[in-house]
Amino acid sequence: MTLIQLDATPTTWLAATYDLRGGNEGTARLRFRWRAEAGHLDVGGRRYRIRRIDPEERYVLERRGRRIASAQRPSDFARSFTIEYQGQRWELHARPMRRAFRILHRGRQVASIEPAEWYERHARLRAPEGCDEELGYFLMVLVLLWWRRKRIA
Repeated sequence: MTLIQLDATPTTWLAATYDLRGGNEGTARLRFRWRAEAGHLDVGGRRYRIRRIDPEERYVLERRGRRIASAQRPSDFARSFTIEYQGQRWELHARPMRRAFRILHRGRQVASIEPAEWYERHARLRAPEGCDEELGYFLMVLVLLWWRRKRIA
């Protein structure tokens, strides 16, 4: 199976901004708002908005006012998300005792996101070739938000 890889690298040590490399569009830039679970993702001249809808803790990815994807945690204690994208359901589950996440579709693991090194804030998505890039970017955003939330808390 051929894999694609998408890497997220913080621009500085305390950055709320990440460069994402490896997609078909070249380098993308993710900017989180300071101390908020929201931001913008710029990919190949397209701007996506990321925001959290309270009180249900639903995260959405939007472009030009249209919802592209949404994610929700099943409970306050869960280290997982259920994602709706193009009418299909995906799951993002944290691996026990690790910062790595598994991505499941129809009950089977299809990809993963994990730190590039155990001590770094660099993230790496590995997925089968043909995986939709928009979904890959959104999954990466969710993991980076989770890491960020745990660091700020």
